Amino acid sequence: MKGDKIAVLVHVYFTDVLINKLIPKLKPLANDADFYFNFVRGQETQEALDIIKRTFKHHTISYTEQNIGRDVNGQLNNLKVIYSKLKRYDYYLFLHTKKSVHLKPEQGEYWMQNLTTIIQDKKTIEAILDDFKTRPTLGMVCEPKCKVNLMTVNQHNFNVFCKGFGINPEGEFWFCAGTMFWVRASIIDTFYTHPQIIPAIQATFREENGAIDGEVHHVMERIYGKQVYSLGYTLN
Repeated sequence: MKGDKIAVLVHVYFTDVLINKLIPKLKPLANDADFYFNFVRGQETQEALDIIKRTFKHHTISYTEQNIGRDVNGQLNNLKVIYSKLKRYDYYLFLHTKKSVHLKPEQGEYWMQNLTTIIQDKKTIEAILDDFKTRPTLGMVCEPKCKVNLMTVNQHNFNVFCKGFGINPEGEFWFCAGTMFWVRASIIDTFYTHPQIIPAIQATFREENGAIDGEVHHVMERIYGKQVYSLGYTLN
């Protein structure tokens, strides 16, 4: 990890998940990465804020005023903070406090366990970073069980968003279902540093309605994957 410029972007809605499931796994990165935590206003707790302050040497906390767009909206806010600071990184790690309250508890737990294998321990983190260094075409890494290529009801909006990003929507690609992944920062920066892009996406988000598919944040998880492939990279 030495020499790597890493930013860890965390969207926080469920602080118990942050405290009990994410922060313990992030401790190997505590002194080697910059941490960006975006809370939904009103969901933050003093305990969570104090643990962040004690655990992470370099951290920034921001807030989303409304619970819209789920983790995608929170991550876009984290990116806005990074770009406002004119920060540049080699790698981003996207995480969020997934609980899947609209699924059965055992399904939500299954998702969370799988999604967080990419930060399982220090050895796993180092192996992923080594893969990026030795495989120049590797653009994104997620848990293999979460690597999918299903479009379902998202095709129309996916085509619309691809057009907005100047991406050809045709062709096979994979994406990280659940939007927890490592990614080369240059891939994200290619598409999101334009000052109008993030507000334009956020303007399409609606109030949380419990939909398990077909919302803008479901489209965006596919867009992230398509952006990787559109630049000539692959997803592992």
